[in-house]
Amino acid sequence: MMVTEINHTINICAIAATVPNSIVYNEALTYLSESEKKLLIRKAGINQRFISQNNKPSSFYAICSFNKIIENKGINKKKIKVLVYVTQTPDYIVPATSVYLQHVLGLDESTVCFDVNIGCSGYVQGLYLAQQLLLQYPEEYGILLTSDCSSRLIKSGDTATDTLFSDGASATLISIKEATKNKSFYNTFTDGKLYSTIFCAKQNTTGNGFLELDGIGIISFAIKSVIPNIRVLESKINEKGNFVSYYVFHQASKSINNLIYKKLNLDPKKILDSLGDYGNTSSASIPITLLHNKIKINQTNLENVLLCGFGVGMSYAAISLNLNNTEFYDIEKV
Repeated sequence: MMVTEINHTINICAIAATVPNSIVYNEALTYLSESEKKLLIRKAGINQRFISQNNKPSSFYAICSFNKIIENKGINKKKIKVLVYVTQTPDYIVPATSVYLQHVLGLDESTVCFDVNIGCSGYVQGLYLAQQLLLQYPEEYGILLTSDCSSRLIKSGDTATDTLFSDGASATLISIKEATKNKSFYNTFTDGKLYSTIFCAKQNTTGNGFLELDGIGIISFAIKSVIPNIRVLESKINEKGNFVSYYVFHQASKSINNLIYKKLNLDPKKILDSLGDYGNTSSASIPITLLHNKIKINQTNLENVLLCGFGVGMSYAAISLNLNNTEFYDIEKV
């Protein structure tokens, strides 16, 4: 379980997020009895979900998040040299959606563009990838977009998935030229033999494929892989005389996340969550959680915020970052 010390610290300049304005309340689901609804809501910890309507593509919500940052930061788009787009529900099979986004967002033709097909660990993986690419452009900016319309992969009435997933997107502006003196730490883990634990054979544009979850397999991965890796990362942070300010985990489900918190013996005051209000938004869940708690975190020291994504793959990635200089914007509903 290796930990990478990042010499050129990732500086998160700004974070924005967008969700659809259409809400589905789990307590209003008609195919469940009242007792079933109460049980599922208690186990999942999710009261409502945001579901995309009118066939709006995943990129639509990513574009909204990007525009929010540009409006507030006022940076020259030509200064953005790296675009990483994390999604499991791309607009097209071919070409990569990031290529389309380069044009729509008005980015320079010299922009390095990548699509990354990964889910729950995607935000942290995307940050690290964008930072590595940005090393070639130390005076410029990178943009990380995450967006999924997971509802399109869900079979209505499947209680394992139908009450969990929301649609949503985020945009994160990063640089390394304004990086803080504190170094960041990063570790990752992938166990591909567990690929079918969270599985969808086809994107469900024609009703031919649905997301399938192996709940026991996900819990096993959390215990055997996520928890030990977090402990290793924590010890590395503590080695340097630092302590974690806040923990922001991928919002999987209440039962899984609470298991992780309990096993790690985390201080509840240091845990940020958004599950009840936003559900599981795949790779956007970490930035959405940060923004959902922006009033709370803007009043405290954010020198070492630990972000952890885990799930599809099965994969895990975590990173410690200084977010003291980050601008957090309100989550938009469009």
